Amino acid sequence: MSAQEEFAHIRQQLVDPIQHAYEGMRPLVLFADTAAERRRQTGVERTGVGDKARRFVLAGMDGLRARRTEVREPQAPGDPDASAGSILS
Repeated sequence: MSAQEEFAHIRQQLVDPIQHAYEGMRPLVLFADTAAERRRQTGVERTGVGDKARRFVLAGMDGLRARRTEVREPQAPGDPDASAGSILS
């Protein structure tokens, strides 16, 4: 079975986006495959595969969570006078 066929078979069984992200970049981390080779095998953009592998190495499975779905707490505005003062001095 080719890598493309294997990934297509695995992809059908995945229900979680994190699982999908992991399977897409797993050979980069485990077997030192290149991102370009994995892109050919999966159809996922080379930069996307590389970014996910980097995030996985740095943060584990948590690094594969989609950033756009995170709820962020509102940030308090900074003191513009203090910022401006430090820039001007």
